[in-house]
Amino acid sequence: MYFSMSNIRVTIPIDKGKFPTESHPLVTFYAQSDSAMKYSIVGGDNFFKISSTTGEVFLTKKFLESDITITDLDSISARIFVQDSFGKKNRTSLKLDILPLVPLDCDFIVEDLCFWKSAQYRINENTKPTLIGSLASPYLTEMCASYVIKYNLLSKNEEFRIVSSGINRWIESTKPLDRELKSKHSLQVLCTVENAKHSIRNITKNLLVSVLDVDDNSPETRESSIKIVVPSKFVNEDQLVEHGELIFYDKDTTAVNKYKPSILNDTQNILKAQCTEYDEDYLEKEIQTAVHCKLKFTKTVPIEDWTYSVKLQLNDTTLINGTKTVSIPIHLHFANESGYYPTMNENKLKQPQMYPTNKVKVFRTAAPLARLTQPDSKSISDAKYFTVNTIDPKFKDLFNVTKFGGILFVHDSVKLRQAPEFLRVNISWITNDTSYSDELEVEVVKEPRETCADVGPFQWSLCAEYATHDECVSPDACALSTGGSSSVAKWNGPQRCTWRGEKTPSNVGTSLYATCTPDVNTCPDEICDDLELLNDEICPQDCTEKVLIPFHTNKKTGRGIEKGSGVCTCSSVSCQCTPIEFIHVETTTKTTQVEETTLNQTVLLQPNVSRHTGNLTGKILGIELARCGTTCVLGIVAGAFFLGGAVVLIVICWRLDRVHKAVRNKFSDESQDLSAPLSDYIDRSMPEPLPLNFDMTTSLVDTAILSIINKLPTSTVLDETEIHYDEPNISKVTPKEILSFAWQICKGMAYLKPSEKSETNPLNYLSKSQSYIKCGSADKFPENSNFLREPDNNQNDINTQGYETPVKISKKIQTPTNDCPQYYTDMASGKIN
Repeated sequence: MYFSMSNIRVTIPIDKGKFPTESHPLVTFYAQSDSAMKYSIVGGDNFFKISSTTGEVFLTKKFLESDITITDLDSISARIFVQDSFGKKNRTSLKLDILPLVPLDCDFIVEDLCFWKSAQYRINENTKPTLIGSLASPYLTEMCASYVIKYNLLSKNEEFRIVSSGINRWIESTKPLDRELKSKHSLQVLCTVENAKHSIRNITKNLLVSVLDVDDNSPETRESSIKIVVPSKFVNEDQLVEHGELIFYDKDTTAVNKYKPSILNDTQNILKAQCTEYDEDYLEKEIQTAVHCKLKFTKTVPIEDWTYSVKLQLNDTTLINGTKTVSIPIHLHFANESGYYPTMNENKLKQPQMYPTNKVKVFRTAAPLARLTQPDSKSISDAKYFTVNTIDPKFKDLFNVTKFGGILFVHDSVKLRQAPEFLRVNISWITNDTSYSDELEVEVVKEPRETCADVGPFQWSLCAEYATHDECVSPDACALSTGGSSSVAKWNGPQRCTWRGEKTPSNVGTSLYATCTPDVNTCPDEICDDLELLNDEICPQDCTEKVLIPFHTNKKTGRGIEKGSGVCTCSSVSCQCTPIEFIHVETTTKTTQVEETTLNQTVLLQPNVSRHTGNLTGKILGIELARCGTTCVLGIVAGAFFLGGAVVLIVICWRLDRVHKAVRNKFSDESQDLSAPLSDYIDRSMPEPLPLNFDMTTSLVDTAILSIINKLPTSTVLDETEIHYDEPNISKVTPKEILSFAWQICKGMAYLKPSEKSETNPLNYLSKSQSYIKCGSADKFPENSNFLREPDNNQNDINTQGYETPVKISKKIQTPTNDCPQYYTDMASGKIN
């Protein structure tokens, strides 16, 4: 019995003038049962009453007449109960939220008109089409009678529909539902509300309908029989006998299942079953029940036979229809004093359904993740959820199997060294929800020449790192995933890894590139299978996601090397293919740390161990390099380029500095004649003697001229022959001497002349504020060939011709100090500041 609509919450606006009569229900509860039912209500401060036969809940006169708005009451809660004629009971809840809204405006409660504030819908599986529950309160619909409300089911749910009758709207199922297929259905419902003014509002809400479980499935087992070893024929009371696959499965949940286990064929009455139920989602569908059982001895007795066989039966006592019981044969095998199980391997192995053979071999010194066998490619298409169980419980963790690929591999390489010669394992799987199993016999053989007996669990290397044939087949190449059935079948010497391809391969790109592998049948084969995915260093040629040299990643899988040239090697970081001439072999070995794993773990490698350190070296541009991987080599090459660039930059800077120094020295030599700034203009208004602050190191006509000109008065007028002074100590000055001195002034001004592109006044460089007139004003000085021919023969007085500013001479005049032949300055009078 159950409520198909439960835990209702509704909002009612308080406007007594709009309340319907007492006969209008607030909500109707629907309970599902095969017999007559009776409803009751508890709580709610007598504001509610319920019809015991229909489940309709009404507001009482107390509620309708009380002044709710002036109280602190904001909600009212009650519990609803139902009981059928068989005594089955169920209950749910109702909560009424009070909204003070006077006068009533239905536009403010449109969402409440369309849907419950909250509600839960549910229906039992296998139920015929039936009404599940209403969408909203008909009481509110009556309060807003002028509003038109319509519903549409937007989601494509063929299992449900919306039914209307007057002011009532319900959700209804259209066919029986199966919880094992889908336990929850989401319905998207559109509600359209039109008020008296024809204004339309659309409200959309997702409603969830849960499908409840009923016990309609029989339990089942995934094993046809179970073998359990008991270490001694003498058993003790309360001694437990366990097996990992002694499990029953039921598609129904634990909430509806009740089981009763029993032991059949227990002739000595020494056993009883202990079973535990729990929910599990092994099939990744809906939750189901798993029943894990153990056997327990009830007496302390010796067992006469080497084998004791019984049946464990599980009875589903609540199953509605179908077979209620299921059983599984259990064979107990007892060991003798030496620990041998005489009867365990007496039974003949059946022809396997999934695997190519029921007998496999493995070296006792096999490495972790060594491959033993795997299913045929044709048989595995629909198979999944592989599990393995070693019949001898002392070695239950010795082997493991991949969950989806069914690849049997070595899980505990240390324990394998102490294992007996023969072991039987049972591998089971699921195909189309049906359980199957194969029993295989594993023969643990001794390696003809033990090479890796002393290798610890964390010291295994990688086959893919060896770059030459000799290294690959070396007895010291104790690599991960070697020593499996392939190694046993192809053993022809003290080797663990296998070389694929030519010993000295060409540099032509091919999918059959040369490489070292633990199993040439499966690596490389352009498929990163389930075992290789547990640790991609088993076969990085198929599984690596970093192919650096060359860039030929497998396009189908996005992993591994599709084509390569030369020898292809891999580290824990990446793979690369190297021309054979660049490979140099060293004899140093290295190890890789490996952790034993469970099926869902990855075999880890010690992070601080380089895959190529000390094992192989490469030669690039004649430089011996440790083969630390392509990333390392690229880093070294980049560093070399950087170092070369730095050297070139230093040389360029040195050369530029030398050029700059040479230029500075040149200008320094040219400016040795001047030790102080030159005056930038001539001022003739000053009565003081002309002070020339020059230190001329080049030759002047006479060094005494400086002292003469310094004392030259402003009013002095030069004639063509000589100049006379009153002071007796001043010698005579001729125009020729003045002209010679002018050449020296011109030289200094040429030194200060700026470049043609510069617009800066050259004497502003000397922080002078007044400008000067360039030597070379063509309009002031008409050319006179007689005057320009030689200064020595020129008796023309410049002052007498009125040229008092610098002028430009277009011809070159040959003088003893002709460093600046284009310019001269009239210094006959005036004062230089």
